[in-house]
Amino acid sequence: MSEETIVPFFSPKNIFTTEVRGTQHTYYLTGVIGPPENYVELCNILRSSGPQDEVVIRINSRGGSVASERMIVNAIEESEANVVAFIEYDCMSAATGVFLAAHKHGWARHIQFMAHCAWWGAIGKNPDIKSQTEFGLKQMEEEIGDTYTGLLTEEEISLCNDGKEFWFGAKELEERMERFYEYRASQPCNDPTCTECGSEGEGEEANLSFDEMLDEIATKAAEQTLKKIQSKFNLAPKEKKPSAKTQKALDQAKEIRDTVENLETKLNQD
Repeated sequence: MSEETIVPFFSPKNIFTTEVRGTQHTYYLTGVIGPPENYVELCNILRSSGPQDEVVIRINSRGGSVASERMIVNAIEESEANVVAFIEYDCMSAATGVFLAAHKHGWARHIQFMAHCAWWGAIGKNPDIKSQTEFGLKQMEEEIGDTYTGLLTEEEISLCNDGKEFWFGAKELEERMERFYEYRASQPCNDPTCTECGSEGEGEEANLSFDEMLDEIATKAAEQTLKKIQSKFNLAPKEKKPSAKTQKALDQAKEIRDTVENLETKLNQD
């Protein structure tokens, strides 16, 4: 998608808007990532943009506030727009989380990408420091795994949590991102209406034929009917003999299933 050249000093803000098919917003994430209140406008644009829009985040940052990073990542994950992250030169620490959360990625010929665990501290009374430290370590390890899985191996994530830094230039980042895309493609999109991905078993159900779906519906309906009857009359299978009234209801349920199976047989013959 082409971009117009916009002279930065025309606006005191970090957001520049270019009209395309929808609307393209360009945000420059530069310098230290500061407190969350500095990124409310960016998050609002991410959340309010539609599928026809594009939000480009150009990154030249050595990192900063994890709280701000998580807020921006949350907004990207909720955004209906096409979110593109581009590394101008520096992309380190918290900035890497923003970069990886985007839907599409790009980078310049010469870049510095660095992944590591968070730098933080605790303040308070002895018990407070202990509880903060225990919680903080667990929380940060979870965030490291959530952010870098696919880009780093399990062993590298463990080393990262132990304090090792991982530095990549443009060429190595390209190789890493190929594996990251493969990992991302293997994950469900968490959209309950999606028929192209999902947890194990959902894809198989989506590919059932009409006859198979009919048979499955009939089986489930009969099983649910039997369970409701057994629950209503407090029946324990193989332990109590049903009354005449209950047996009649069971026989009706069986007739329903037989009717559906006969219909399926007829459809197969046709």
